[in-house]
Amino acid sequence: MNTEFLKSGRQEWGYKMRSGKRIEIYLPDDHPVLALPRGQRSQRIREALDLMDRLEKTLTSMDNRLARIEEKLNSGVTLQKREPEENPEQEIEFDYDAFQDL
Repeated sequence: MNTEFLKSGRQEWGYKMRSGKRIEIYLPDDHPVLALPRGQRSQRIREALDLMDRLEKTLTSMDNRLARIEEKLNSGVTLQKREPEENPEQEIEFDYDAFQDL
């Protein structure tokens, strides 16, 4: 394979040589990614993959938390509504005599 041709072709289109693995995917002709200008597609796809990974971790964490809540509820734990503490407005007493001594 003529690697010089590939390198020059990538540089001509503004591609930067990157380390890492390359994957190839096929998308339908009307996929929104294909509407992006060349040179931005890879970055947007990387961002989407990173977002998918974070979303998957978040959903897994939520599933685990929900499972723990269900375990507690199934074990007979009951929720009790707390009555709000009564805090009547406190009256402030003003000592006129002490004020006059200032």
